[in-house]
Amino acid sequence: MTGDRSNSQDSSYSGDQHSSLAKERYDPGYSEDVHQWMVQRRAASHASFFLPHLQAGMSLLDAGCGPGSITLDLAEVVSPGRVVGIDIEPLQIERAKALAAERKVSHTQFLVGDVYQLPFADASFDAVFAHATLYHVRDPLCVLREFHRVLKPGGLAGIRDTDYSLWFFEPVLSGVEEARRLALLVAASNGASPTYARQQRHLLLEAGFTRVEASASCVSNGTLERTRASARALMARLRSPSFQETVVQQGWSDAATLETLCAEIQAWGERPDAFEGLVWREAVAWVGTTR
Repeated sequence: MTGDRSNSQDSSYSGDQHSSLAKERYDPGYSEDVHQWMVQRRAASHASFFLPHLQAGMSLLDAGCGPGSITLDLAEVVSPGRVVGIDIEPLQIERAKALAAERKVSHTQFLVGDVYQLPFADASFDAVFAHATLYHVRDPLCVLREFHRVLKPGGLAGIRDTDYSLWFFEPVLSGVEEARRLALLVAASNGASPTYARQQRHLLLEAGFTRVEASASCVSNGTLERTRASARALMARLRSPSFQETVVQQGWSDAATLETLCAEIQAWGERPDAFEGLVWREAVAWVGTTR
């Protein structure tokens, strides 16, 4: 069972004025297919670079927690420490609360919140984690400064995002390539930063962190189960109303063409030789400590 944490107890901080993440569309959408794709994410596979730095009793913020599957794993690692997950989308918060109840994790709280203006006082947390969050914002540096603000001296941040300049499908098929191209166009149009992740170390240092360690990892889909799941997630993105609205308004495509692309993506997902690869950039950064 989880409980809401009232913003009023952190009323000492009102936040800098900035365009809200609420004005930046989350282009994958929140369909059931996208949810099933996201809820499979776990700390062991998506936060392994950060886990060695966590300790029992730490307070932790998961910024952009989505359906909470990674958050709850992190909560087990830092138990009995306080863990808060925030997301701009109320549906994600409801899903995260339901998952916490299902997994019987009681020391977590899930709140609707904006990463540009975190509803917490300075030096509130020992650790901040953000997985696939900064990619979706126009100004990653502003968000990183907020992470730095809410961390205690000696606290640390763990950041992980895809570098979408290194995203590929095999075999190379025209319909799938067009879907990939449109996905990146729409993401950028909606305010995302598809290739910011290669600059993580620089941005973290500029945000005020004093020590930053960076790495990269490759995620691949090369089994029938995984290529089918990847195809479903990409089709869900192309079929989301906000995606189609952007594509049509910009004159990049139309609904009929997008549906044709979905058929080609589905066929790709069934191929015995289908393969998808993408590179993730990740970094751990510390506040007020050097080595």
